[in-house]
Amino acid sequence: MTSAAPLAGYETVIAITPGPSDFSGNGHLSNVDVARLLHEARSEWLVTLDGRPPGNIYVVRHLVISYDAEGFPDRVYRCGVRAVARGSRSLTLEATLVGGDTVVATSTAVHVCFEVATRRAVELWPAVLASIEARQGPVPLQTR
Repeated sequence: MTSAAPLAGYETVIAITPGPSDFSGNGHLSNVDVARLLHEARSEWLVTLDGRPPGNIYVVRHLVISYDAEGFPDRVYRCGVRAVARGSRSLTLEATLVGGDTVVATSTAVHVCFEVATRRAVELWPAVLASIEARQGPVPLQTR
């Protein structure tokens, strides 16, 4: 597998640098630290989007992580992040963490658009959707 293959199709690839404490006594990335690294990549992707109104945040509603391989300290880590679906009030993001040429883990997370003052989910902000689509193209609408 070439180094580009695991992240083919991702418009955004984020460099990840695990620290020494991210590796367990077994010498590989711990499950908790893999989850944290995926979260950090998704968060970085989200904050680079234009159009989120002040006083609004993204809240994780649902998260699934698949641990596919061990991550070792001698690897260079990258994480691809992309929006794969949208609802009227949410975005579904997929993230793939790669160490070297090996997929270490993948995640799918549903992020709800949330207004802090009212403590309620709100409609997906049109300017955010426009920012995503400018970055990666159309995001399919997912209906229940």
